[in-house]
Amino acid sequence: TNEELQSTNEELETMNQELQAMNDELQSSSNAELDHSATVVDRNAFVEAILGSLRAGIVVLSPADLHVQMWSDWAQEQWGVRADEAMGRSLTDLDIGLPLAEVEALVKGVLSDDDQVPVETEVDAVDRRGRPVHVRVRATALRVGEAIEGVVLILDTERGV
Repeated sequence: TNEELQSTNEELETMNQELQAMNDELQSSSNAELDHSATVVDRNAFVEAILGSLRAGIVVLSPADLHVQMWSDWAQEQWGVRADEAMGRSLTDLDIGLPLAEVEALVKGVLSDDDQVPVETEVDAVDRRGRPVHVRVRATALRVGEAIEGVVLILDTERGV
C-alpha cells in the first residue's frame, strides 16, 4: 500500500504540474486579450474624440437599408435626435428638419457609382430649434477592400438662410 500511495502521489504531482502549465498559458492568453481590449478601447476613444471635434454632423448608414450605424454628437445637437434613438433606424424614418428625399437620392447615387467619388449637394433645412440652416451634405461610400460597408454622410451647416 505504501508503494501505491507513492505512485498516486507521483501521478498527482505530475497532474498538478500539467495543470499549473495550463493555468500559466491561460493567464498569458488572458493578459494578451486584456491588452488587446484596452488598445481597442483607446482607439475607439481616439476616433470618438476626432469625430467630436469636428463641427459637422457625421452619420454612417448601412448600404442595404440606409439604417443609421453611427450618429455623431454634432448630429445629435443639430437635429435633436439622440444617438440611441437614431441607431438602427432608417434615416428616412427620423423626424429631423432635413429634406431626406434629397439626401436619400444622394446616398443611392453613391451606392450605384463605381467611381468611388464622393458626391455632395446643398439643401435648406430646419434645425432642432426651428431655425433655418443651409446644409452641405457630402456622401461617400465606406469601403473595406472592394466591399461597400456603408455610406458616410458629412453634414456641414450654416445658420441664417
